Amino acid sequence: MISSKSSNPRVIQSIQRALDIIDCFTKSDTELSLNEISKGLGLNKSTAHGIINTLHINGYIEQNSESGKYMLGKKFMMKGLLVSDSIAVRLKDIGIQYLKILTEKYSSTTHLFSYKNKVLSFVEKITPSNAYYIVSSVIGKEMPLHATASGKIVLAHMTESELENYLQGESLTKFTEKTLVDIDRLKEELERIISTEYCIEDEEVESGVFSISAPIYDNHKVFIGTISLTAPVGRVKDMTQEIVMDMKNSSKKITEELFNL
Repeated sequence: MISSKSSNPRVIQSIQRALDIIDCFTKSDTELSLNEISKGLGLNKSTAHGIINTLHINGYIEQNSESGKYMLGKKFMMKGLLVSDSIAVRLKDIGIQYLKILTEKYSSTTHLFSYKNKVLSFVEKITPSNAYYIVSSVIGKEMPLHATASGKIVLAHMTESELENYLQGESLTKFTEKTLVDIDRLKEELERIISTEYCIEDEEVESGVFSISAPIYDNHKVFIGTISLTAPVGRVKDMTQEIVMDMKNSSKKITEELFNL
C-alpha cells in the first residue's frame, strides 16, 4: 500500500513513493519484480517503473540480470558507512560527558570504547586530576579481548561460531596469575556477562588494577561499544555494586541520547 504520508500536503508525492519502493525491500524480500512492487504499493506499473529507473540510474537500486528482479544498490552501503561514522562521532561527544561524571565521582580513570568491524578500540579516556597511578591505555589501540572487562564484553556478544573462531585463532596470553585462560571458565564468564550486562576485571591484565565495564547498545540492541572505569583495586573494589549501577545507567543514557529515545 502507498504510505499514508503521501496525503500530507507538505509531503512531495514522488519522493514519498520512491521511499515507499525502497521500504519494500526487507531481509525476507531482498529481490522484487516490478509487478510485486507495483502491486504491493498499489501503483500502476508505468509509475513504479519510472521511479525504479530513476533510483537505478542513481545507484540506489540494481537489477538482477538473470531474473530481472530489483534489489537495493551498493549506494546504500556507502551511505551506511557515513551513518556509522556519524554515530561514532556522536558516541564520543555524548559519552565523554558521562566519563567526566564517573571520573569525578570515583576519582578513577574512565574509558569509552567503540566496537566497529569486529574491532574494539579506545575512543576517549578521562583521568582524574589527583591520579597517583597510570592506566596504560592508548586511544586507537586494540586490546586483548579475553583479559579485559570491555574485551570480554565483546566476546560475550559474538555468535557461537565467531567465538569458536576467535578461541581457535588466538593464543590466550596469561598477563597475571588471575588472567582467565581456561576456555570453559571463560565461556561461563561470558554467559554471566550477557545476563547481567556488565563485566569485572580483577587484576587480570595488571596486578593491583581493577576495572568495571558495561556494554553500550544502539536502538536495536546491537552492541556498539563499552564504557568502563579503572582504578587501584583497593580504592574501588568495596564500591563495586554502586559503580556497576552507575556504569549501567550511564550506558543506558548514552544510548537514549545517541538515538533520541
